[in-house]
Amino acid sequence: MSLLLILFLFLLSFLVSSSHSIHHSLDDDHFSLPVVKIPVLYVEEEGAPYFLLKLGFGTPRIRYFHLLMDTGSSFTWVQCKPCQVRCFKQPSPIFDPSLSCSYAPIPCHSLECSVLKSATSFPTLPCSDTCKYNQRYLNNDVASIGDFAREMLHLLPNIVVPGFIFGCGQNNTGSPDVFDGVVGLGRNRLSLVDQSSPIYGKVFSFCLPSPQKSNGFLTIGNKGGLPELLTDPEFNYTSLVSLESDPDLYYINLVGISLGDDQTVSIPPFPLAIDTGSTVSLLPTSVYVPLRSAVRKVLSKYSPFPIEPLDTCYNLSSSVIPPAITLNFEGGIVIRLPQSRILLTISPFTCLPFIEIGDDDRNDGIIGGIQLQTLQVLIDVVNRKVGFAEKNCD
Repeated sequence: MSLLLILFLFLLSFLVSSSHSIHHSLDDDHFSLPVVKIPVLYVEEEGAPYFLLKLGFGTPRIRYFHLLMDTGSSFTWVQCKPCQVRCFKQPSPIFDPSLSCSYAPIPCHSLECSVLKSATSFPTLPCSDTCKYNQRYLNNDVASIGDFAREMLHLLPNIVVPGFIFGCGQNNTGSPDVFDGVVGLGRNRLSLVDQSSPIYGKVFSFCLPSPQKSNGFLTIGNKGGLPELLTDPEFNYTSLVSLESDPDLYYINLVGISLGDDQTVSIPPFPLAIDTGSTVSLLPTSVYVPLRSAVRKVLSKYSPFPIEPLDTCYNLSSSVIPPAITLNFEGGIVIRLPQSRILLTISPFTCLPFIEIGDDDRNDGIIGGIQLQTLQVLIDVVNRKVGFAEKNCD
């Protein structure tokens, strides 16, 4: 997951306090930096969309990689040579840390190594020299084990984050030919949002592209945030919620669902995590079953055909338009999902892109990438709020 002119002549020092928070020391001149707008790329694999950021690593020669953009995790990693155990096939050449003079492994017994568990949910692996990480994800299809290190991160060719802490993967599983690693944008101190916060603040905005809209973006604010967006009247806000079970995720409270223009689906209120790394949304049984029943009732003359893990799929003609789904969030936020954001095509079938998770396993859910496409989302970590605007990535 040749030497360019570097505009920032400063030293980034990472210090870990007794509470394990990472601090940065920066020249005040850099607080006047403009916002950084990074393109978000759309890639489709077997009908499922992936949203990627092209980021660079290394000095003096910069290597760029297509990393899965993930607000549902905080750790960033790329596949690295020599791939001591396994590397999956990826679009770009695998990163070779031996060619970078800014690459620096993090020692086992350092304070930085001690914070690793909080970002990966796994204890650090035994090691004799370099700190080892073990990062896995909810569906277990993607995982990485490797060396914990620092490197020069290039957000854009002339915009850098020195000393960026990340993972150099030596044993990886992933989606071949789709991405080269993962960039974590969660709330943990190791995320890109937190590590760059002394320069840009803990405010960021994104819009995930669709096949018809290729101009998706991730915008990171300057030290003062994103003032032009924070005052934009087109944004409506709901509160950012923290859960003790998953403190690194961006939760917002879903309070209602409706189908079509007037059919209310009876559900209990519950928190949803904003997760760009998940294609589909995950809903607890108490929410998913009423929604599925309502959809199946509207499409009752068609027979559902399950395609694991999706259980509400149909062989529909192009003339059949399923009803829109509306999500109601705390604070009066209403997000109406058009057909493009409630359907996943797995040829020749059309599926409802929601997956049931048992009520006994979790008390929360996930709103995934399909439902977020072309919707501009603004996350203000400091002021604990999330904004939405129907801007279509314009």
